[in-house]
Amino acid sequence: MQRLNIFDFMAPDERTRAHRELLPMVMRTGRWLGELNLCHFKTGEIIPFLVDWFRIDDSRTGRPTNMATVSRDLRHQKKLEADLRRLNESLEQRVAERTSELAEALERLTLEAEERLCADVRAQQLQAELHHASRLSAAGQMAGALAHELNQPLTAFTNSINAVHRMMANGPPAPHRVATVRDVLGEAADQALRAGEIIRRLREFVTRGETEMRIENLPDLIREASHLASAGTGPHGVQVRLSFDPRAEAVFANRIQLQQVMLNLIRNAHEAMAQSEWRELEVVTARLDDKSIEIAVADRGSGLPDNIVEHLFEPFHTTKVDGMGLGLSICRSIVEAHRGKLGYEPNCGGGAIFRVTLPVPPER
Repeated sequence: MQRLNIFDFMAPDERTRAHRELLPMVMRTGRWLGELNLCHFKTGEIIPFLVDWFRIDDSRTGRPTNMATVSRDLRHQKKLEADLRRLNESLEQRVAERTSELAEALERLTLEAEERLCADVRAQQLQAELHHASRLSAAGQMAGALAHELNQPLTAFTNSINAVHRMMANGPPAPHRVATVRDVLGEAADQALRAGEIIRRLREFVTRGETEMRIENLPDLIREASHLASAGTGPHGVQVRLSFDPRAEAVFANRIQLQQVMLNLIRNAHEAMAQSEWRELEVVTARLDDKSIEIAVADRGSGLPDNIVEHLFEPFHTTKVDGMGLGLSICRSIVEAHRGKLGYEPNCGGGAIFRVTLPVPPER
């Protein structure tokens, strides 16, 4: 080996590059590091090496005196790299196959999700139809009472118009009667507006309405529902008391749906007290905490028997002779859709209390 030069151990195709490029680089910069193919000095096997050449200079003159090399056999590393390449190719093939399987599964899941979405949309449509049918049923039950309620302002309107007609029968009224005619016509207009307001409230209630949720004024919503529910119930002599907590004035709700709940609860309370001596209905709002508000509808009726309470909010359970047993079930579904709760408890001294708990609306 002492008679051999480092270049004699290089693969033939590497010697020219070493002479022309690598050695001048070492002489110029002092070092070169890279891969070279060397030959086994006995077998002639081509072996990849990581070669580090560096120049050694004379400490006194600074001139180069020797060149040293440190080489590391890369056969094991190259074998690992080849194995990794084969493994990577195998993994890529398996990933491609698995990706294809997952794509097919995803397509199936997408189709199932679309079918489920269509089913959910249809279920929501059917639920909206059911809510609408419930409102129509309630409006039908109130038809007679509403006719009586409308008859009063329309009769007053007719009487006022007839009075003016009589005043005008013999020609223009005397100057001192003009003010009277004006007052009578004003009263007629007020009665017409009153009748129109009754019809407007009924129309808003029976319409399908928007499904949009927005911030609503809770006292106004309850007042309208109470007026509509109390139509024609005057003969029962029910005393209605509304009490509103100023900290619970806003609610995030679908106005028509929440009015449907309040109308149902208030009408049930009126009917429960039809035969009671003490006919008092109280609707109270309260701020429970930072997250919830409550609407309580309390009556002084006969209350509910235990066997009814067990199935109170289930469909087709009712105490009414001609009832379908859907009202409270629909009310609960509406309240739960508003992320709230509807519950019942007996009223101390007789009667029932229904409590609607709703979340406090987000800050505007």
